[in-house]
Amino acid sequence: MNAKYYKSIVLLRGLSVMKRRITLPFKLFASRFWLSPSYYPEMKQKSRLRIFFELLLHIFRYGSIEWHYFSYGFDIKDFRNQTDFFDDNEFLWKMSVRNTMLAEQDYTCILRDKSLFAQLLSLWHFTTPQILFSTGGKTSSVIESFAADMVANTGGGGILRNHSRVSVAGAYLR
Repeated sequence: MNAKYYKSIVLLRGLSVMKRRITLPFKLFASRFWLSPSYYPEMKQKSRLRIFFELLLHIFRYGSIEWHYFSYGFDIKDFRNQTDFFDDNEFLWKMSVRNTMLAEQDYTCILRDKSLFAQLLSLWHFTTPQILFSTGGKTSSVIESFAADMVANTGGGGILRNHSRVSVAGAYLR
């Protein structure tokens, strides 16, 4: 994608955000998300009504529900300010614009391929986990259990999930 489609994409995104500003308040109310328990129960919390209105304000400002509201501690009085944090969707949009539409070349394929990106970082002498196994886009419980056993027998690590594929990285960060 290049810059000649940028204005059209911005217009379509704006229409999508406007639609979400209308529909998401109903989803917020129906999900009862504002009634979730706090991650910091020992600290003084805001009222549930204020939490609901802050979540509603976030929808009108960014066109998305702040699903990390409680984990970031925004429900605690005088603890953190929401304006000090980037909205996830806004950040992803700006990152996408910079990496694809406004750039001469599109290098995002390197960033999205975990194996290739790990090899590149290793060449640049960054400490990276060793990749033990890649499924090549196929996921199944057999592959996952095999990968978990493989990681457990090699000294630790974890299974990193990406929506359509499973990669295994051993934690060898010394």
